[in-house]
Amino acid sequence: MNTPKSRKPRRYIAPGLNADPADEEGNYEPSILQPFLAEVMGNILTLWPHIEGHMIIIFSELIGAEDVGNARLMFRSIINQKARISVMKAMLEKSPDHIETSDWYDRIIDEFAALNRIRNIYAHGLWYTHKQTQRLYLDEETDNYESRGPRREVKVAELQALAERMSAFVDALEAHFTEKGYPSVSEPSSQIQPQQSSADGPEERNPEDSPPERGPPPRSSRD
Repeated sequence: MNTPKSRKPRRYIAPGLNADPADEEGNYEPSILQPFLAEVMGNILTLWPHIEGHMIIIFSELIGAEDVGNARLMFRSIINQKARISVMKAMLEKSPDHIETSDWYDRIIDEFAALNRIRNIYAHGLWYTHKQTQRLYLDEETDNYESRGPRREVKVAELQALAERMSAFVDALEAHFTEKGYPSVSEPSSQIQPQQSSADGPEERNPEDSPPERGPPPRSSRD
């Protein structure tokens, strides 16, 4: 108890006058005003749910699910993305089922985690357009006392690079699915059987009929 502290406890530090060196004088509009930039951002944000849908197949492979529908239920029930990633990493690194599994899966999970971090910054940050110059700025979401974090300029090249990186990630997953022989994304899941309507009511299933075949996790257009 009498040992002197080696450093001061962490406490609040008020921002200085130059806390936001990227700021320009003028008026800021709280949105993305340039149509081209808004389109690129829209593509980034709307592609992300499709990436998550593709990752359900990877999740299914790693947990050993024979039915991708069950894997989808598990994946979607885990609300926190970090928890989903932790489950996939735990299965890949600690399960004896994956002793011989390629490090391709490690790279895919790491890239998914990295893209998720960037996507969250873009989705939850505060976007501003400098009205005088039409430059785009972002206040990244922080846990600071102040209502805003450091503001930085975001150039077109940054948004385009992220969009291309996400597209390359999808291409890598698509190539893997093709190599595994999974059905095309445009095809309905083999686990989903269409209902046959009848004026006399639903057709009764013969108990002697064999159950649907459970093959490798199919890719569903709903993902």
